[in-house]
Amino acid sequence: VHVHELLQPTSGTEPHPFALAVDHLYANAASSDPDVMTFEEAMRSQDRDKFIDAMHKELDDHISRQHWRVVPSKAIPKYKRAIPMVWSMKCKRDPVGNIIKWKARLCAGGHRSIENVDYWGTYSPVVSWSTVRLAIIFALINNWHVKSIDFVLAYPQAPVKTDIYMLPPKVPPNFVIPDLPGASDRLLSVYKLLKNLYGLKDAGKTWNDHLHKGLLARGWLPSSVDPCLYTKRGIMLVVYVDDACLLSPDETLIQLEISSLKEEFHLTDEGDLKDYLGTRFTKNPDGSLTLTQPRMVHRILELVGLHTSDEQTKTHDTPASSTSILDRNPEGSPHTYKWNYRAVIGSLSYLQAMIRP
Repeated sequence: VHVHELLQPTSGTEPHPFALAVDHLYANAASSDPDVMTFEEAMRSQDRDKFIDAMHKELDDHISRQHWRVVPSKAIPKYKRAIPMVWSMKCKRDPVGNIIKWKARLCAGGHRSIENVDYWGTYSPVVSWSTVRLAIIFALINNWHVKSIDFVLAYPQAPVKTDIYMLPPKVPPNFVIPDLPGASDRLLSVYKLLKNLYGLKDAGKTWNDHLHKGLLARGWLPSSVDPCLYTKRGIMLVVYVDDACLLSPDETLIQLEISSLKEEFHLTDEGDLKDYLGTRFTKNPDGSLTLTQPRMVHRILELVGLHTSDEQTKTHDTPASSTSILDRNPEGSPHTYKWNYRAVIGSLSYLQAMIRP
């Protein structure tokens, strides 16, 4: 799924800070994130075998959980058409920058779907970063426990809202798709989705509606200020798509809620909060909390061309003087060093808004 489909505004007029960050970081970038690849790029990379293993796991997970069923191509109604199924490959890193997982995600080619036939509404909310910080600061001041959970293959946990047919995905030579083992099977058959899938135009909304319904059934109430902050007696829940945090003074209560959620949703208990939304949370001996984003800092340095040591890249232990007035020198030599000024200002603004006290 495209990143901007997830980074929806939290209100009618105010864009989400994560969406602003993406705009700042990539507006002037010459290339996309090198950790995100197409199927063809992944098959040419040095991590090809890792990605093939991830493809096997992804297909096995979908098939074992019955996210679709195989039907003949001729079963597609005349007013419908099969949309492509594509691979999205990614090296997932921790906030420090270490690769922790090679991911191969099957996505629907939602660009081929038809509005008012395959989907209707598409908007789904995401939690604001100010809500995340406020909830964690509240927990820190009151010495609450904070646990993080991750909904595994979140989108396909929700049932699909309409009939969607999909073509089988591309695979490398000698790769066997368990439910379409022969080449002829892939030509004469398609998948009919039973569950929601990443890449569909309304995938985010379908998952959010499903999760919201499950939380309401368990007594959770959404905040009137931020719809992704849920409260219940003695406990809070913060949700960002498929990543969530539970905060409570009673650790047993948190575990009971996690167990209850596991009855309906497939999720993993990540334990005490450490990494959340690209930010590393480190609790200090004096009880304070340090927020860092070393991976993002490195990425910003790459975008502005300061990640290598050369004669034009210098470090300084103090910022520039705030009282000095700089004037243009009309007789000076032309400026040839490429400097993405807007990207620098936007990126630094994003960093300070995210992790500065």
